[in-house]
Amino acid sequence: DFPFAVYRNDLRNVKTERGNLCLIPTLLEQEYGRDFIRHGSLTLL
Repeated sequence: DFPFAVYRNDLRNVKTERGNLCLIPTLLEQEYGRDFIRHGSLTLL
């Protein structure tokens, strides 16, 4: 099992608190469904 990270330009994943940048991860499974990891496709630019 190897981790795979995708960084997207999405305002839901970035915010500032008291002058600090906070990056909030989103699992692809949460957004696209459980089977996406094994059967979906993702275009990387």
